[in-house]
Amino acid sequence: METELAEDREDQGSEGRPGQASDAVAPEAHDLQSPEETIDAVDSLLDGVDGALSRLDDGTYGVCESCGGPIDDARLAESPTTQSCSSCLAPDRI
Repeated sequence: METELAEDREDQGSEGRPGQASDAVAPEAHDLQSPEETIDAVDSLLDGVDGALSRLDDGTYGVCESCGGPIDDARLAESPTTQSCSSCLAPDRI
């Protein structure tokens, strides 16, 4: 049993130890966004939130803008800024 634990620790290396970087969680340089891309992403997110807040004020939040049907609560929980129900996003409707 102790031998297995020692082997597991060797296999893990420094991964998961506090204060030490791990290749599994360290972002690659090419995965990082430029400042402009980050600003664009934040602007897009804020636009979506502003739209959702406007729909809340109008009483149309949770109503599909394509078909007028209700947007499922699970879909809204996953993507609160969505404007379309799952049916209208289905590939056969595009």
